[in-house]
Amino acid sequence: MEFSEFEVLLENMCREQGTLSYFVPNLANIEYQEIKNELAIQDYLLDFIQIPINESTITYAEICLNNSKLIRTKLRYYLFLIKNLDKRKKYEWAKQFTDFFFEHIDELSQIETDDTDLLTQCLSTLLETCVQMSLRVDDIWNFLNQYLVRNPNCVYYHAIQSLSLLTTEEKKRNIRDLTEQQLSHDAEKGNYIPIENLMEERSKYKSFFIEKDLLQRRLAEAYINRTKNAENSAIIGITFSQKAASIYKQLGDKELENSCLADLGEFMEMDSPDWHESVIEFSPQENSAIKENVQIIQEIFADSSIPIHQRISFLAKYINESSKTIYTPTALTNSIEDVQRSFNSSVYMQLVSVMTLDQDKVVANGNNSLIKAKELAYSLHIETAIIPAISTLETSQADFIEKVIESISSCPLITQDEMNFITSAFKDYESGRWIPFICVITPSFESILRKLYNTLEGTHIQAKSTDNLIHSTVNLTQILNNKKVREVLSEDIASYLEYLLNSETSAENIRNNVAHRLTPSSFYSQGRSRLLLHALILVSERIKTKFNVETSASRPENNQY
Repeated sequence: MEFSEFEVLLENMCREQGTLSYFVPNLANIEYQEIKNELAIQDYLLDFIQIPINESTITYAEICLNNSKLIRTKLRYYLFLIKNLDKRKKYEWAKQFTDFFFEHIDELSQIETDDTDLLTQCLSTLLETCVQMSLRVDDIWNFLNQYLVRNPNCVYYHAIQSLSLLTTEEKKRNIRDLTEQQLSHDAEKGNYIPIENLMEERSKYKSFFIEKDLLQRRLAEAYINRTKNAENSAIIGITFSQKAASIYKQLGDKELENSCLADLGEFMEMDSPDWHESVIEFSPQENSAIKENVQIIQEIFADSSIPIHQRISFLAKYINESSKTIYTPTALTNSIEDVQRSFNSSVYMQLVSVMTLDQDKVVANGNNSLIKAKELAYSLHIETAIIPAISTLETSQADFIEKVIESISSCPLITQDEMNFITSAFKDYESGRWIPFICVITPSFESILRKLYNTLEGTHIQAKSTDNLIHSTVNLTQILNNKKVREVLSEDIASYLEYLLNSETSAENIRNNVAHRLTPSSFYSQGRSRLLLHALILVSERIKTKFNVETSASRPENNQY
């Protein structure tokens, strides 16, 4: 097949599918002696090839360009060569390309209609290469203005490329007016993605023809209008009303920020209790392994041959059988980091920028993969380790709560006065009164941990971070962040206690939810009560270990704890 015949086939393919589309499979089926070079050219135009192009392919493209008769194929070869030639030859081909483009300006109207990607790439080449070489700059500016009027949706992309052309106030005003019109249009339609992209591009330049505040306002408006098209979807409403509120806060516009937050509250109250929950699916093999492990945990904690005080102490230990970990007191930090890395590489998790933790809490905007990883890891560990262990102990030992009280009371830092609260709380636990149990037992954590802090540091008072002349009792956050406290508890348990009791980016955050009544009465459940029982045992057992109080012996056989 001669080149002239091949060019006709190539032109038709470009017209039907788009010159810069992936039609390589169809191209490969053509019996043409230089098809390998053509495939290399097409791949390179689509940025599929990361290695340097062979000189033979460049020479072939130069010959084809001189021999080609049809507009699309000629433009295709021009674009390829301008990308790949050295500076001297690039100038020659760029000048030819610019002249050819404007000589055929009237014939390009059809290409603008049915092959917009090709014309967009041609205009980009004119702006990025030819303008830098001072080739027909006035013609390029005039064409750019006319093109953007006809295709306002392209204004953001080409406005960035046109910065070097904006040498007069009139030119800046023209591009600014076109851009502002498109911003208003996109904001009204809720088209937020192109505005986000323009915001990102703008940050790369010290001077820009659109003020940052204006871009932020149009982006916030786009988010708000996106919520109006949410079609009763709570997740969409929460996502975009939260994002808009964040922008208005940056702008200092309290009225609009509050308006967005009011919308956020309404979306969060929508009658869709399960919409924010992530459904994690495991393979049959993984499900089988999880069930098998849960069964082993239940067997260990139900084993009446082991004294009950030892089984209670097992809740705070690492249980291994045959070099396999069966039970850990909490999800391990390295496991959470593994999940975080998986989320960071997940396209889906990158797109899901908002997560709801409870009825009144949203985390959004930014890298929240660690928060998501903790929610998944801790909730999974709770369901597959903590709850099976606690529920098994409860059902297998009639006086379980009495034995728990005995175990906790042997902790050297838990005073008799503190035990009065704990004993009273556990009476409510035994009666299934979860609200009073949680309300009374939760402050005990801060009390016990403050006693630990005081023992380790010699005081429980420190200067406030905001004023060194004011001293106050350390709070739970400061206690759990203390290096010595974390050494006693272990990093894994200290991190878990933060999540369970005091983290504003946690679904639990029990201490703050109880102190400030942030959640409804349904929050005060048996499951959450069991978590607090388990956590109290963790704290008391770790303190006992620190102060060498004997709590357990090894289980028989070859098991390690």
